[in-house]
Amino acid sequence: MDNLTTYLRVGAFIELETELFNNTEVVNKYLAVLEYSEDTLYQLKLANIYSWFVALKSFVIQNEEFGHHDVLGLLRSWEELYLQMEDVVEEIESPNTTWLSTAYERYESLHQTVDRMFREHYSELKP
Repeated sequence: MDNLTTYLRVGAFIELETELFNNTEVVNKYLAVLEYSEDTLYQLKLANIYSWFVALKSFVIQNEEFGHHDVLGLLRSWEELYLQMEDVVEEIESPNTTWLSTAYERYESLHQTVDRMFREHYSELKP
């Protein structure tokens, strides 16, 4: 694969991963201060971030060179966070956000590692 193709693929990965993180961060903030039931709204927010996850996971599957253990760890961590988010939405009357907070911190840490790694690689490839 030539340098330009690699550059474009890394850029696409960064964009997908950043969108997933930004959208997940917004939903996490909403759920952390959940005070009343807007079940439909939260289901839509969860569906939105899940679609970003599917896009990123599909990209990684189609481009094997992105199957780095940190990326795979990030995807697993996001799935665990998503399950916690679903639990909070389902238990809207008395949500336990402790596990949500822990899962989010783990995901955020992996995001920072992966983001830094790929942005450094991206800047090295710049044509």
